[in-house]
Amino acid sequence: MGGGNARSLSRLNVRRIESWLKTGEGPVKKLSDGGGLALVRLPSGTATWQLKYRIKEGDKLKERTYSIGPLDRVRLAEARKEREQAKAAAQAGHRSSARRVVSTEPQRSHRVGNSLVS
Repeated sequence: MGGGNARSLSRLNVRRIESWLKTGEGPVKKLSDGGGLALVRLPSGTATWQLKYRIKEGDKLKERTYSIGPLDRVRLAEARKEREQAKAAAQAGHRSSARRVVSTEPQRSHRVGNSLVS
């Protein structure tokens, strides 16, 4: 066996997300994709992509949360791309919340039932 990190990236797929969304509303729930990226379902039922990252502020390492955007506007592949760009910015000492990489243009995907269609 390899000596890889136990934390893996890209654990989610569309089928798993759709199944998770069907579990209904309730308390805040998270579905992790790895690398700090998670789909967070709020009590209202809205699902949004969030990224937890650490940035050095002074002599301390601070944990921050960056909201990438709602699931109905940001697809899984886009959230993963944003994760990589935001992590690179954090390593360079930039706060991800001060910049937007994901386009604010409406996505061409839409919902058909509970499915995301591109």
